[in-house]
Amino acid sequence: MTTNIFEFKLELLKKELDTIHQSIARLDEASMKIKNWAILIWAGSISIVLGSNETELRKVLLFVAVIPLLFWLVEGKCRRRQRHFIFRSQEISTFINSSQFTEVFKSEDFGSFNLMGIMAWDKESSEVIAFTSLKRILWFGSIRNFYCGLIAITIILQVILYPKSVIVKEPKPSNYSADSILMHQQTQILEGLIKLNMRIDSLRPISKPYGNLQKNDSQ
Repeated sequence: MTTNIFEFKLELLKKELDTIHQSIARLDEASMKIKNWAILIWAGSISIVLGSNETELRKVLLFVAVIPLLFWLVEGKCRRRQRHFIFRSQEISTFINSSQFTEVFKSEDFGSFNLMGIMAWDKESSEVIAFTSLKRILWFGSIRNFYCGLIAITIILQVILYPKSVIVKEPKPSNYSADSILMHQQTQILEGLIKLNMRIDSLRPISKPYGNLQKNDSQ
């Protein structure tokens, strides 16, 4: 009976290793697909913005850099799951290569070694937390360089292409022309006030003779 339990646990360990390796391979493929989708959507957005004749749309070119940022985070979470599998794989590898594994066959007992802990979800283990840290994973060279490259290209395109389109298509009025327009408007207002004042002054002398005539008629 003991032998049967030991063989069953040994078979579980083999299946666990197979499952871990398959999961790591699938997450590698998922990571590659995330990169492909990031390039596709980013390049499509760039082509739409640059192909537009509307200058207002060109102003949002810099916001296309948000796309690589989002995919960066998505791939980081995918890699984080993969790191859980990798940690468990290393844990099993260390156990198999240790003298403890030899004792397992002698005693036919795995002792304190836990089986079927496929993803190493041990939130209290500082080693697991450090190994699967999202902040650390996001700065891996294979991830960081790819997405930072897309963001850098977006910023360069914004700096090079957008100012040229603004200068050529929509020249901004100079401060001198704006001041001239303001002075012209103020001059027109002053001229209107002067004319209105002259009309008021021209009406004032008429009121006195008219009043004297009324007094003479009454006498």
